Amino acid sequence: AAEEGGFCLGFLIIMIYLGVFWRAMLIIRREQRMYRILLVTGCAVLIVTQAAVHIGVSLGAIPVTGQPLPIISNGGTSVVIISACFGVIAKVSAEQKSDNDNENENVNENDNENENAEGEGEIEGAEA
Repeated sequence: AAEEGGFCLGFLIIMIYLGVFWRAMLIIRREQRMYRILLVTGCAVLIVTQAAVHIGVSLGAIPVTGQPLPIISNGGTSVVIISACFGVIAKVSAEQKSDNDNENENVNENDNENENAEGEGEIEGAEA
């Protein structure tokens, strides 16, 4: 892909893979469950390593391996595996957001209950 687009497209492709890796690291930092951390780490490393190997082959830095460039090259089962990895990363990220929303709702409910209890105590104290 970079052969046709030159330096700008090659740089853009590298930045996309670094962005994928960065996003996965943000998801990992927010995650608390070890299983999900390992799952996202494995998927991110698979995608970025495969891209790095392909880029190294294109530059002539390492011997030809025949690995397709994730998302860009048409690689048969590689497309399925990379798509599954992106799906796993997206699912863990979505579950984090829903977990945070549920925690925020629980905190808001507890705050409302505490405010109601405090308010009732003040009213009773004012009458006495």
